[in-house]
Amino acid sequence: MKALYAGEVTLVDRWVGKLLEKIEDMGLFENTAVIFTTDHGSYQGEHGYLGKRPHIYEEVAHIPLMMRMPDSERIEPRRCEAFVQPPDIMPTILDLAKAKIPEAVEGESFLPVIRGEAERKREIVVSTAALVPREGAHTNTLTMTVTSKEWALLAVRSDVSGTDELGRKIEPELYHLKKDPTQTKNLYQEKQEVAERLHSKMIEFLGSIGASEEILKLWDKLPE
Repeated sequence: MKALYAGEVTLVDRWVGKLLEKIEDMGLFENTAVIFTTDHGSYQGEHGYLGKRPHIYEEVAHIPLMMRMPDSERIEPRRCEAFVQPPDIMPTILDLAKAKIPEAVEGESFLPVIRGEAERKREIVVSTAALVPREGAHTNTLTMTVTSKEWALLAVRSDVSGTDELGRKIEPELYHLKKDPTQTKNLYQEKQEVAERLHSKMIEFLGSIGASEEILKLWDKLPE
């Protein structure tokens, strides 16, 4: 399976290269931005999972975002450590095009970060499946991940208990990403104050995007 995945990566790499070559051949790089990203990652056996699963570890949550800015921006290539999320991409494109960003848009343009005018836009990022009931699906997602520069908290919905499909107890998990990037040592019991701080920021974020009281009640506390 990993070999097939590597083959797919090679295929994508080659055709993205051909696209960039065509843009260059047409002389469009002066006023063209190219954005390369995805919606989520995919487990290749990490944490015992294949594909995508309700538990959102780094392999699924931490996705690529690469941008080639128009030559007219005169921006030197660099790696940026700021947190952004997919909803930020659309307002960034509008900002780059000098178009008005609608007030209803929940994302924020990260063009100031790219231009070096700001260091970061977000302190944490939140990763989750849909938070609204969908026909033929579970009424809600079971876990939600909140990530900071150092930590990742996998919060569990307050009304959830039992085990996952691998027979493992569904419970909150906390990982120190700097020391444990593959997320193997759960520090939830040892670092309750860190978990509570991240959980509080998660609830604050949900409130800021207009999550309903019904949703907030499902996530308003952490298990002891």
